[in-house]
Amino acid sequence: MIIHTDASLCGWGGGKIGELGGRWNGSECEYHINVLELLAIFHALKAFQEQLQTKHVKIFSDNTTAVSYINTPLSEGLNASLPPGSFSV
Repeated sequence: MIIHTDASLCGWGGGKIGELGGRWNGSECEYHINVLELLAIFHALKAFQEQLQTKHVKIFSDNTTAVSYINTPLSEGLNASLPPGSFSV
């Protein structure tokens, strides 16, 4: 499955053909754009989690930092770089 995502300082979007998105809350608007791009990816994956089980997923993002973080094992620093609780489901 292929998912495209994007983020701005105002909100995020993503999906198989761009069918979902949302606006950041007050505190999220303060995050660095790299964190917002990662959160956009997270929200898209969370929205499609039922369809993604047992499938390989390819994520397209225009943010090279987000792509690098996704391709780096968690033990190498992703958890330390994100705001506390960002990836709680």
